[in-house]
Amino acid sequence: MNNGDTLYGWINYYNWEKNPSSIGFSKDSAKRSIITYSKYDIAAVEVTGLDRYYKAIVTKDIRPINTTDQLWDEGVISMVTDTVLLRVLVKGSMLNLYELVDDKTHFFIQNQEGVITELFYKVASKNNSTINIQKIYINQLRSYLINLPASEEIMKKISNSGYTEKSLVPIVIEMNKISGTVKYVVAKGNKKTLFTPFAGAGGGYSDLRLSGTNSMLGNMRFSGAFVPFIAVGVEIASPRNLQAFALRLEASCSRIAYKGNGTQDIPVNDNEKYITGYAFTQVNISPTIALLYNFIRNESSRIYAGAGVACNIASYSGNSYKQTNAVYGNKEREHYLYFPKTWTSPFFILGARVNKKFSVEIDGHFISSITNYSFWSLTPTTVMGQVRYYF
Repeated sequence: MNNGDTLYGWINYYNWEKNPSSIGFSKDSAKRSIITYSKYDIAAVEVTGLDRYYKAIVTKDIRPINTTDQLWDEGVISMVTDTVLLRVLVKGSMLNLYELVDDKTHFFIQNQEGVITELFYKVASKNNSTINIQKIYINQLRSYLINLPASEEIMKKISNSGYTEKSLVPIVIEMNKISGTVKYVVAKGNKKTLFTPFAGAGGGYSDLRLSGTNSMLGNMRFSGAFVPFIAVGVEIASPRNLQAFALRLEASCSRIAYKGNGTQDIPVNDNEKYITGYAFTQVNISPTIALLYNFIRNESSRIYAGAGVACNIASYSGNSYKQTNAVYGNKEREHYLYFPKTWTSPFFILGARVNKKFSVEIDGHFISSITNYSFWSLTPTTVMGQVRYYF
C-alpha cells in the first residue's frame, strides 16, 4: 500500500484482459467483506504464481494503432500522463519490462535509474491517404545495449521483434543476462489462448412429440426413453478475465429407442379401430459447437450457462409400424417413415466446474424435428445430465 503496509488475503483476480484500475480485497477466502482499493491507494499487487502489478505515473501514447480505427494525423499530439497499474513481465538487474492494456497495448521499459519509458509503436495517417507505421521501439531497445558486449544475434532478434509480449519478453531477458541477472519473469501459464481437452459421459431422458396430421400414425403417443451419452472435445478460452467465455467443440454419441402407441380408424367399420404401434432406434454421432459464459468463477471453480447447436448424423434400426385388430388382422410395415441422415438441434447448457478437472451439467435439446414431412413432424425433447473430466 502507499502507506507502506503489506496486506495478505484474497482479491477479485480475473486474469484481466485490461489492466485494473482498482482491486477488491478480502481477508476472508469466502470474500464476505470486500474492500476496494483504487490504483491511487496501491503501490503494488502480487497474485502468487500468476501476476504482479506495479503502480507508476507514466507518459503514454494514446494514438490508435488499429488500422480499422480512425487513425490520427502524424502531427497530432498524442501523449498524456496517467497513473496506472503496470503488469510486470520481466524484472532484471538492468531492465524491467511492463505491459499496459487499456484501449490498446503499451509496453514500458525501466532502466537502472528507475526511469520508465514507453516503447513506442505508432501508426499514423498521412494526409488521409497513406498509413505510416513506426516501429520506434526497435531503436529504443538497441539504445540500451550501447557500450555493452551485445551479440549480433540479440541485435538481429531486436530488429525482427514484434510488438507483443511473446516477442519482447525473451529479448529483455537476454538483454539483462548480458551484464546482469533476471529476477522475475511473468508466468508462462498466462497464455493468450487455452485449449483444454475433455471426455464425458452421462445419460438422460427423451420423449417424442407428434405434431400435425398423419392418417397412419393417428393419435399415436410416444413414450419417453433413456439416452446414454459419451463425448470428447476441447474448450477454447482466453485465460484473461478467468475465462469469462469459452468456445466448446465436441463430438458425442447417443442412442435412443422410441416406442409409440395409438389407435387408427378402420374406414369400413366405424366400430372397430386398429391398435397401432411404432418403434425405432436412433443412434446419433453429433459434432457440436457451443458458447459458454462463466457467470460465477474463481481460480478453481465456475458456474456457467451456454447455448449451442448440434449437427446430428443419424442411423436407424428397427424402423417398424404395426397395426393390430382381432377382426381385420395384423399388419406390419418396415421403414414406413423416412428419416433424414442429418438433422440439427439447438440446445442450452447449465453446469458447474469444480477443481478445474470435473464438471457436471444439464443440457436441454428441443425445437428441431427429426423428420422432413410438410404436414406433420416428430420433434424430440431431450434433457441430459453429464459429467466431464478435463485433461
